[in-house]
Amino acid sequence: MLSNSQNSLKATKMDILVTLPNNYEKGKEVAREFLSGKVVVVNFVRMSAEDKQRVFDYLNGAAYVTHADIKQVTTDTIVYIPATFGAMKIRL
Repeated sequence: MLSNSQNSLKATKMDILVTLPNNYEKGKEVAREFLSGKVVVVNFVRMSAEDKQRVFDYLNGAAYVTHADIKQVTTDTIVYIPATFGAMKIRL
């Protein structure tokens, strides 16, 4: 027979930031939040094409070096999932 401690599931705290940055500086703030361990949902719709590409490249580079997961939700919305959540199957 299993004891209660063996039978229970451990809850995991997940911080999620949903953001609509409108310039490169705001994008850098989003990257800091992602690198601190938060799941970040970024909607690039308010950004100029140039800033969007810069922030996209910056966040993808951060995701690559930290072995994070990237999920594209729409053309302008991307979710960055830190590697610490890798064991969790997050479906979009």
